[in-house]
Amino acid sequence: MLDYELSSKDKFNISLTNLSNRLGLAQYRYKSDRKRKLESAVKSLNGHKILDNKYEIKAYLEESEDGEDWVFVARRNLAK
Repeated sequence: MLDYELSSKDKFNISLTNLSNRLGLAQYRYKSDRKRKLESAVKSLNGHKILDNKYEIKAYLEESEDGEDWVFVARRNLAK
């Protein structure tokens, strides 16, 4: 999924609610539960190479502007 999303842009972001739906994961009522369930997976993405090892991923979570959810953010950086 990230290869596709980051193939034509440097940044991809999606709310954890939408990401959970897209991946077919369980739904959680509270944003803190969504964050807790996905936080380690997000951290494990850091440094992974994509797009024929040309880029590496920097992934993190940030609170949405309205404060209702967390947002998964992935950026591609040229690999070292």
